[in-house]
Amino acid sequence: MKTFRNAEFVFSEKFTPEMLFDRLKDGVARLNNNYKGREIEVTMMRFGGTITYSFKDDPNSDASFGSMSLHPIVTTIYNINNFKTE
Repeated sequence: MKTFRNAEFVFSEKFTPEMLFDRLKDGVARLNNNYKGREIEVTMMRFGGTITYSFKDDPNSDASFGSMSLHPIVTTIYNINNFKTE
């Protein structure tokens, strides 16, 4: 998860949030092969523009031991004529 810290994802038709979800599930499946305990499960939730991927080892619990939330980045310049850089 540390490799994703402060990462910027640009989604398009070629790379969707669902494709990232599939890649995360594949990575977790590889971890589960080496993990000596309960299997880890990845879930995806969308809410108000935010996408959250949660990692759980107990499907009967709402608690997760890790999560990654992606928030949209919006940049707007309201008045380009008065925009100055110094």
